[in-house]
Amino acid sequence: MRLSKKMVIAALGSAALVLNPLAALAAGPTIEDADGPLVRIAISDTLNCSINYKGDSYNEFYNDSSSWNPADCGTFLAVGSELFGPGKLNSRFAVSTRAIAWTPVSQTKSGTGTQADPWVLTTVVRGGGFEITQTDTYSTGNEFYATTSSVKNISGAAQDFTLYHAADCYLQDNDYGFGEYDANTGTVICRAKDPETGEHTDRGRVEQFIPTTAGSSYYYGAYYEVWDKLKDRAPLPNMLSYPDSKRDNGMALSWTRTLEPNATADYSLITSFSPTGQVALSSATCAVAQPG
Repeated sequence: MRLSKKMVIAALGSAALVLNPLAALAAGPTIEDADGPLVRIAISDTLNCSINYKGDSYNEFYNDSSSWNPADCGTFLAVGSELFGPGKLNSRFAVSTRAIAWTPVSQTKSGTGTQADPWVLTTVVRGGGFEITQTDTYSTGNEFYATTSSVKNISGAAQDFTLYHAADCYLQDNDYGFGEYDANTGTVICRAKDPETGEHTDRGRVEQFIPTTAGSSYYYGAYYEVWDKLKDRAPLPNMLSYPDSKRDNGMALSWTRTLEPNATADYSLITSFSPTGQVALSSATCAVAQPG
């Protein structure tokens, strides 16, 4: 069991933290939208994903004792016995993956936030003989944003890899929740408790990873189990671990393949948040999330 952010902040007695819970989440450009519903999207220069939802006091993914630290959510790549990932991780189990921090190359922001001209954060990192160009796209009014990781082999030989997008869920200011998987879309889901009964029903809020590139594997379980899976440096096992038990939970997607030198492969997903508990998204909505 971990202390909630509310308990830690109260213990610190820091008025600044309480008054400004949406302070800068990470260095570099961020997407900020007071109208929301995603009021802040911060992608660190080593590919943490930190999201604030309108009306919630804290990040939608776990980030320990701070309202602004990069969260335990991000893009990882296993190459042989090595794992590359975000340079700042919070829980001791996330740190125990021994992920080597991505080497930052560049980060830019473009767009105006409209449906026709969405905001785009473009982040380039390197590690393990690969270069990843990640684009995160958001239009104001949407309850979702899109991520595409373009993986390029910049080494001189063919290489096998497993790409992960993994997170420790902190949905609705709560570290505990339930899990689901939608077989029609490959979506892995963290779900909050039913607002009336406190149980696992379809009325609880969700945050979810919706793969839009075929061939993904998934895992849902306790947050430490998710990080243990990344320590295996292997494809995820396509399973839910005790999804109907209220747990300190997490979720992940993965893709595995071999790339020849100078070859590139793109992997995309949508991170969606639904106060009404909507699971997955229609193909039309996915097209809006990923224009072009």
